[in-house]
Amino acid sequence: MDSVLFQAIRLLPRRQLTRLLGSLAAKQVPAAARATLYGAFASAVGAKPEEAESPMASYDSFDAFFTRRLKLGLRPWAASEDGAGMPCDGRLDQLGRVRDGKLIQAKGMEFGPQGLLGTETPIPWANDAWFVTIYLSPADYHRVHMPASGRVTELRRMGGELWPVNALSVRQVDRLFEVNERLSAQFTLADGRRAAMVMVAATVVGGIGLAPPLPPVEGAGAIWQSPDAPISLGANDEFGTFHIGSTVVMMFEDAEQLWEPAPRAVVGEKVRLGEPLFRLRAS
Repeated sequence: MDSVLFQAIRLLPRRQLTRLLGSLAAKQVPAAARATLYGAFASAVGAKPEEAESPMASYDSFDAFFTRRLKLGLRPWAASEDGAGMPCDGRLDQLGRVRDGKLIQAKGMEFGPQGLLGTETPIPWANDAWFVTIYLSPADYHRVHMPASGRVTELRRMGGELWPVNALSVRQVDRLFEVNERLSAQFTLADGRRAAMVMVAATVVGGIGLAPPLPPVEGAGAIWQSPDAPISLGANDEFGTFHIGSTVVMMFEDAEQLWEPAPRAVVGEKVRLGEPLFRLRAS
């Protein structure tokens, strides 16, 4: 059955479908229809519009409703300053160490740091790193925040495919997170260790936006680099926005294994923005 479903996905005009739905999502919705339309969507996917900072009728388009901010204080930051927190709501799909230069997503499913980040040169620090993948469903809050305080030194926007990022596609598409469109950021943590975060696009994802003060970095192949004048962001500062659901992949340098996963950072479980992801290893 998986094979049949995937062949159907393969035949879809994924890029054209994404553009069409993105265009429709941006169109203004009559005020009288907003609560009904958005409420029906929320009921169908399990979203919680009561968590939004504004009433449903105030969002003038479906995209505006989908990318809504949360009520202030709804996701208190619970991660410690010497650790890292969940950057978004979603499902923790993988958490582990980079092994032999590979991030192992599942048995037989692996990809490399260099391909993921779209760099032309190897990334030595990533060979002694933790990696994390979090999947965002249509029900989830779709803004992504910084997992820890850091100084952003590089941003890259990469073109590519628009495969779905669900479990079926991860099993079927070789190196999916390397071949889909994506936006990567490299940054330095407060203690000097390196880290990276990648927002991976997917079918029906109309775009990936960056939050100020980060530059927009528009167009496939666009690169912003500023190692001498990095942009400082604090833990929980807004980083970017997904238009419809997708996946976040992170890497954290940890050659000395200073960190360990937080107790509730369990693969396969739902996670929420601000929950502890890593903490200092007990001595």
